[in-house]
Amino acid sequence: MKRHNSALTTTNESNFISLQGYVIGVTNITKNENNSNFHYKLTMEGPNGTIITVLRYLLPNGTCRLHSLLTTHHINQEGIELSCIKFIGRSYMITNDTQLIEKKLTYEPQWRTNEHIVNLKTLAEERICSVECKVLQIGEPQPYVITSGYKRIQKLRKEAIIADQTCSIALNIHDIHFNSIEVGQSYKINAIKTRLFKDMISLSTIAETTFEIMPELCNVSFDSTTLHASFKKIDGHFNHLEPDTCDTNNNTSIQSYKATIQTSPNEEYCLSVSRNLLLKCLHVQTDCSDINEINLLDLVENQKLISSRVQCTFDMNSGIINQIERQCSQPTNDSTNTALNVDTIKSPSLFTKSYLPLFNSKTTSQSNETSNSAETIIGKEPTEF
Repeated sequence: MKRHNSALTTTNESNFISLQGYVIGVTNITKNENNSNFHYKLTMEGPNGTIITVLRYLLPNGTCRLHSLLTTHHINQEGIELSCIKFIGRSYMITNDTQLIEKKLTYEPQWRTNEHIVNLKTLAEERICSVECKVLQIGEPQPYVITSGYKRIQKLRKEAIIADQTCSIALNIHDIHFNSIEVGQSYKINAIKTRLFKDMISLSTIAETTFEIMPELCNVSFDSTTLHASFKKIDGHFNHLEPDTCDTNNNTSIQSYKATIQTSPNEEYCLSVSRNLLLKCLHVQTDCSDINEINLLDLVENQKLISSRVQCTFDMNSGIINQIERQCSQPTNDSTNTALNVDTIKSPSLFTKSYLPLFNSKTTSQSNETSNSAETIIGKEPTEF
C-alpha cells in the first residue's frame, strides 16, 4: 500500500531528511548479534497515524546523547523534529549530525487516544490507535515465519476477540504479549495498529503495545457475523424508508426497514436498518416493542426524518446499518408540544402482513384523500448537493 508521508522533509543532501512526529517507544541500547557494535530502535507516530521506525547504530565504546532526550519526549509526549536522518531504501537511521528540536505539531498523538472499534472498521488504510475493550476469546498459538535476507525465524501469535460497546474485532497478539492479556479482563490497549487485508480490518500488536488493566467494560457488543467485516461511513440525506417484508415473521412484526440515503445528486445507498436502531434515531428511549406502524409513521413525519441529513455506518458485506445519527441538534416539529406519550404510541398494530406502510422521498404534494393511509408518502425531491 503506497502512502504519502508528510512527516518527511528533504534537506539539501538527497539522502538526508527530517522527520516529525511523536515518540511511541525507544528500546534500550543493545549489542548486535553478529558483531561487537550496539544499536537501539526509535518508533514514532507521524501524521494520520503512520508508524515510523528509525535505527541508531553505535560503536562498542560509543555513546548517544539523543537516547535520553528521546526517552524524555516519550514520557512528555511533546512533538519533535529530527534533522539529518539518513534515508536508505525504506530505512531511516540516526546519524552523528542528527539534531532533536521540540516542535508544535498540528495533530495530537493517536497511539494512546481511545477509538471506538466501529470507527476503526471504517478505515481504508492502516494506522496506529488505542482502544478500551474487553477480551472475549483468545485462540491457540499459531506459528508464522519472518524472513530477513537469508535468515528465517519462526515465531508464534494468537488471535483474540475483543469488543467495546460499539462492535467487536479480531486482535493478533504476538508472543511477547502472551502473558499481558487474559480472557474476561478489560484493558486500555495503547499503540496497536489496524491491518487491512482482503478488505477485512483487524488489529495487531507491535513491540511498543501496552496493556493497561481498567474497570470491567459492561454491555460489550459481539456479533460473530460482523467480526471480520469492514464498515463504511457515509453522510447524506435520508430519502426513503419502507418495511423489509423479507424480515417480517408470521406475527406481522416488522423488525427491519429498507432505507435509502442519498450522498450526492447521482449516488445513493439502499441499506437495512433495524427497528430498534430506527426508534433510537427517532429519540424514543423507552421499551417500544408495542409501537405499531401507524405510530412509527407519525414519528417519522413529525420529526421530519425523511428530510433530515444523517451520518451512518454500515456493514459493506450485508448492507446493515449499525450506527445512525441525525446531523441536526434536535428534531424539528410544527406542533407546540411534541413530547412522546408512551401510552399513546403503544396501541395494537392495525396492519396485516399484506398491508404495510411506506415512507419515501416523493414530493409531498399528494392528495388529501391519501393523507391518512398506511401508504402515505412522506418526503422530498432528491437533494441537490
